[in-house]
Amino acid sequence: MQNVMKKENTVKRLKDYQAPAFLAKSVDLTFKLSPRHTVVTAKIVFVRQRLGSDLVLNGKEVSLISARIDNTLLKLEALQIRNDSLRVPKKLIPNDEFLWEAVTSIVPESNTSLD
Repeated sequence: MQNVMKKENTVKRLKDYQAPAFLAKSVDLTFKLSPRHTVVTAKIVFVRQRLGSDLVLNGKEVSLISARIDNTLLKLEALQIRNDSLRVPKKLIPNDEFLWEAVTSIVPESNTSLD
């Protein structure tokens, strides 16, 4: 018997749409490629659209090395790091535009996901 993946159909209605809490004004990515691990430095200027929201960044099998907001180094313990996402608590985020800088490491051999 074949293993058939079932995709759950979900209906998204316009009335349920919520604009994102943050918009990316600019993105600058730098990659240091290596067969064993790739280091990615991301510099993203975010503009807050809504107060009271954490910043949530999705990504699978990514190791966070360091993070900064407006050139202030963040303690990694202050962030909520999961296997598939990173959550920056709202109390650490300025109320308007800010620069997010993160250095991450990815192992290309084991991370074949495009998520």
